[in-house]
Amino acid sequence: MLFAGVKLKKHFLKYILFNLSAVLLALFLYEIYSYAKDTHNFRATEYLGTYVKNHDVSGYKPIVGYGPRSDTNFQVSSIKKLNDSVIFDVIFSFKNGLRFTPEVNDTSQEDFIFLGCSHVFGDGLNDNQTLPHFFNQFTEKKYTVVNWAFNGYGPHHTLKIVEDILLKDQKFLSKKKKTIFYTFIASHFIRASGKVPWDTDGPWYEVENDSLAFKGSFAEKNTPDNFLSLRWNIIWKNSNLYKSFFTPKTQEKDVILTIKLIQKTHELLKKNNINFYVLITNSVNDSTFVANFTNSLKDSNISYFLLDSIIPDIEKNHDLYFIKGDGHPNEYHNKKLAEFLAKQITK
Repeated sequence: MLFAGVKLKKHFLKYILFNLSAVLLALFLYEIYSYAKDTHNFRATEYLGTYVKNHDVSGYKPIVGYGPRSDTNFQVSSIKKLNDSVIFDVIFSFKNGLRFTPEVNDTSQEDFIFLGCSHVFGDGLNDNQTLPHFFNQFTEKKYTVVNWAFNGYGPHHTLKIVEDILLKDQKFLSKKKKTIFYTFIASHFIRASGKVPWDTDGPWYEVENDSLAFKGSFAEKNTPDNFLSLRWNIIWKNSNLYKSFFTPKTQEKDVILTIKLIQKTHELLKKNNINFYVLITNSVNDSTFVANFTNSLKDSNISYFLLDSIIPDIEKNHDLYFIKGDGHPNEYHNKKLAEFLAKQITK
């Protein structure tokens, strides 16, 4: 009886080990397959120019975590190719740590500040093709127009810039009239919670007891307990298995945090008599979350514009308004949006 029990245990252990080995082999083969597929796609898509992996452009930056250096002015080239076809070949100019907007009136007593991500920064576009540039043109170059947006930024950056930079800038505060635009896209939900790999030092906010609390940087939030945890975290998050099946999805708490961030931004600006407008890009994937976000802005009396109301055919004629082979807004998109804003805000 004892012998039979031992034999049964050995058989069971063998069964477990066999199945575990099969699972590990399957995962290994999936990684190999995905790596080969990614390598093919990587070769098909190329990012070139002095913008790529440039510490001066996207290195560590106090307060916001990363971004262009503030102590110098410079230009970089940005090129994207797909199967040897050029998607874009542009120049980004930076002045005092911000994307340069040509021909603005620096002596004006009215400031218009643009906050947001790559959609406002103008990824894939020259300096004279961005949303702030066209807004400056449609308002006849009468105002000081500043592009504070940068690739990968979210609503947490918006609040931090307002809270710790703009509201401490006496030159900005002394202006007779001040207006701030923030452009929102659905991926800002997960960015606000620090769920993206490029924003390791970004400003970390949490909702505690229904109030917004600043906790430091995401580096403090996500610091592993030990070296092994750090190494495992790096390996796991760079694996194709993680990228395919475990990439962060928008959760209700991300939406709540984003709402709190924008409400706080609005509250601070209102106290200082600064106009605030949110531009909302609808999303098919997170349409319910975006609708909840929009309704919360309405309930909080925060002014907003819906992109598909400004450009009604944006879904039907997608290629007309976005860079083909890339997906960011193109020159025509920005021109239409800027014309609308110029008429609405300055009438």
